[in-house]
Amino acid sequence: MEELGGLPLLGSQPGGNWDSDAYSFEDLFISCWHITSSSPILYVYFSKDIVGNEERVQLSIDNPTFPVPVYYYLEGRDSNIFSAYKTYLQELFQAFGANETTATEYSKGIVNLEIDLVNISSYVNKDYNRAVPIKKLNKFGDKIDLKKIVKGILQHGELSTKSSDVVNLSGVRYINSIYKVLNNYPKRMVASYLLSRAVITELSFLPQIYTNINKKFEKFCFRVVSVIAVFTVHHR
Repeated sequence: MEELGGLPLLGSQPGGNWDSDAYSFEDLFISCWHITSSSPILYVYFSKDIVGNEERVQLSIDNPTFPVPVYYYLEGRDSNIFSAYKTYLQELFQAFGANETTATEYSKGIVNLEIDLVNISSYVNKDYNRAVPIKKLNKFGDKIDLKKIVKGILQHGELSTKSSDVVNLSGVRYINSIYKVLNNYPKRMVASYLLSRAVITELSFLPQIYTNINKKFEKFCFRVVSVIAVFTVHHR
């Protein structure tokens, strides 16, 4: 985690030592994407195709997926699933090395951030798509530098921007509203969210304590979904 700038919630402990002055949302997003293909807040992906004798890249930016099904975010912060989700995050953060108070603060903050992102997303609101030339990306995303993110990801794939001169923006209103949401949270919270989501995608490669925490939350989610499914079948 220190290679990615450090996890803010760890303070000066190993894996922490985050420097707020060196923080850049775009740089951290690109770094997390390079290492784990983690894409929270913005889902960025590309596909390759051969046109004639040239390799062409189709790059898209979309609404992200969320760790909990979207309809639970709409139920509110006091639902059972969010109580379990906050506990899950808290246990993970304490396993990383955070104390209980800090782990609780960040788990609540991250849940609130995700709820706010869902509420501006295309899952909830009508939105529209647009194909945008890379050179005009600075007109989108408010103060988030989409052009920098796109170029960084294309470089990761050892591709030039010439091979993909257009980006598909799926959910333009969402993309243009992200900065306003992020601006309501401290940089340390946003950085912790990006980094923790990147680490969570790699939990199967970490010591058993992390996979045990993950399995416990997965079992809870499966039990809740199963109960809802049975209830729905028997009450049609």
